[in-house]
Amino acid sequence: MTKVADKLGMKEEARIREARMVNGEYFDAIKMGILRKEWEAMVVIKSKLLK
Repeated sequence: MTKVADKLGMKEEARIREARMVNGEYFDAIKMGILRKEWEAMVVIKSKLLK
């Protein structure tokens, strides 16, 4: 999931360590985000590349 978020330009904003237990194993919860200005800049760049 984080690879998809990375490809979309998102950044890791928070990591809650050992937040979830699945089948007796702990996993981190990761919060990803992107600022509106970063998203809009990326959209402009990609639209220019497609022309």
